[in-house]
Amino acid sequence: MANCSIAKAAIVSDLSGSCLSSGNCELNDFMRIAINVSKWILGITGSLSLLAFIYGGVMFLISAGSSERVNQAKSIIFGAVIGLVIVFASYTIIGFIFKALGVSGSWFQVGGISL
Repeated sequence: MANCSIAKAAIVSDLSGSCLSSGNCELNDFMRIAINVSKWILGITGSLSLLAFIYGGVMFLISAGSSERVNQAKSIIFGAVIGLVIVFASYTIIGFIFKALGVSGSWFQVGGISL
């Protein structure tokens, strides 16, 4: 239950005061919610993909030369790499869409450089 309140606070943290207090929201407030939700979703999926990559690596190390286990570990690692590519590509696509829509702010940063 506490985690839900933390997530809610992070999602609505960027909204203007009039939107939170009186419900007088603008389109930019809804875009902020979309940005925050997409950050959370991409963060979770990226973390899961990284965990799958680590799991595949451990499976590869403990395979003890068994070709079946080696192939299983390779498929796990391949799936994790594909997952990371999808996460990075979707992050980039979402960033460019928000930039094209003229969303203010710097949601899309790579190494401190706002695109």
